[in-house]
Amino acid sequence: MKKLILVFIVCSSAATAHGQNMASTNLKWEADQTTDMQANVAKPYVGYFKTLSNQSVEWVQKAGQIMATYTVVSMEGTWADINNIGSVVYVLTRNGKTVHMKFEKTAAGRFVTMIFPTNGNTEIKFRISSVTILP
Repeated sequence: MKKLILVFIVCSSAATAHGQNMASTNLKWEADQTTDMQANVAKPYVGYFKTLSNQSVEWVQKAGQIMATYTVVSMEGTWADINNIGSVVYVLTRNGKTVHMKFEKTAAGRFVTMIFPTNGNTEIKFRISSVTILP
């Protein structure tokens, strides 16, 4: 009986780790490189994003200082298991401005793409790469 309970606990833990859903899980997205997509220039970067399920996203850098907290307005798409290839776009707001953040996994790796609108018809886009996901 003890073996059966132990097997159940191990299987339950593995299922949770492998079936993490962006809309219902808090995750930490650590990164070590950023790319200005307009200039196509990559630079070293130290920081991370914390996705707090479908409620908010925290942008943390400078030795752990929270730079910005965004409120989730909506999520475009679904990504049932972050261990598989997929993506989801968070539509966020902060100080009355809308920002889009795309979290994705492709065959090339994991990425976070931030899209900031400007006063004109242009957007500022940055891609955070070399991303590691932590629970």
